[in-house]
Amino acid sequence: AFNYAIASKLHVINLSIGGPDFLDAPFVEKVWEVTSNGLIMISAIGNDGPLYGTLNNPADQPDVIGVGGIDNSDNIASFSSRGMTTWELPAGTGRIKPDVMAYAKDVTGSKITAGCRSLSGTSVASPVVAGAVCLLASTLPEERRWLLNPASMKQALVEGAVRLPQLNMHEQGNGRINLPASQAVLANYKPRASLIPPAIHLADCPYMWPHCKQPLYAHALPIVLNATIVNGMANTGYLQEPPVYEGLDEGGKMLHVTFQYSEVLWPWSGYLAVYVQVSPAAEAFSGNATGRITFTVTSPGQLGAEGKAPQSSKVVVPLSAAIRPTPPREQRIVWDVLHSIKYPPGYVPRDNLDIKSDVLDWHGDHPY
Repeated sequence: AFNYAIASKLHVINLSIGGPDFLDAPFVEKVWEVTSNGLIMISAIGNDGPLYGTLNNPADQPDVIGVGGIDNSDNIASFSSRGMTTWELPAGTGRIKPDVMAYAKDVTGSKITAGCRSLSGTSVASPVVAGAVCLLASTLPEERRWLLNPASMKQALVEGAVRLPQLNMHEQGNGRINLPASQAVLANYKPRASLIPPAIHLADCPYMWPHCKQPLYAHALPIVLNATIVNGMANTGYLQEPPVYEGLDEGGKMLHVTFQYSEVLWPWSGYLAVYVQVSPAAEAFSGNATGRITFTVTSPGQLGAEGKAPQSSKVVVPLSAAIRPTPPREQRIVWDVLHSIKYPPGYVPRDNLDIKSDVLDWHGDHPY
């Protein structure tokens, strides 16, 4: 089916399917082939909530638009799978997913025979977003549609999305889709790179949960956030230089920020791991810290664009945090915000091989 889609030069694919096995290399690599050919893939994030770490593949891939589910009151559907991604565990920290949310509970749809029926599931939300993507694409004049690719459409959706104030980043991603705002992004779009999330405000609760639940202090382990670089210029690119952090106030200058990142951004995306610590000299400081991260993405000239010259895009990411004095050692406890989350493994077969209906154990101990 994927080969047919590529050969037929389709533009948009919806997958209301998925599973926890991101280690299925042939399937994952086929999805990479599809998106690297410019097809925009939208996929349901899964119905395995409310536990965290229950994202389904391929919706958990950075080159795919992963869709979570909400009800008519903008509350997360109880069944909607939560992040973070589990690809990186246990050696690292997962990425933020889903990308966007759409209505997934008691949605009216047509029956195969006649009339209508009520449907629920992220498999319902995903085609809603696929339809929205097609509508957004139709708003661009024919001569500008070369701009459309999996990254530029994801940028339009996430930058136009409405953040839901009661949900954290691993529940809602970037928020509920908002077509007028996304259309405005596309109307003025120029190929560029961006970061998800676009700003890192560690004290912003509940969105930055669980990081927002505790301020930073000197001598503590670093806070780690695995962000996604989205490259709308071409399906491949790289960081021209290592990212740079600059403190903008007294507190910001007391932060020590380091990075790990993808050597090659392909297809259309990569990762940027941000490590934030407080300088030992700030063990008595109390206040807010403000700074910014800057990096430049370079890519070949995009197909369809005149000139075909190499392109570059500078990305500036605001960063802020709350710093408190280092507590006395006798008042500290060993506490890992990630260890206490109800967070099942991504793909663990059950010990009981007699179970045929549900061969994966979603409820075992997490690698953390």
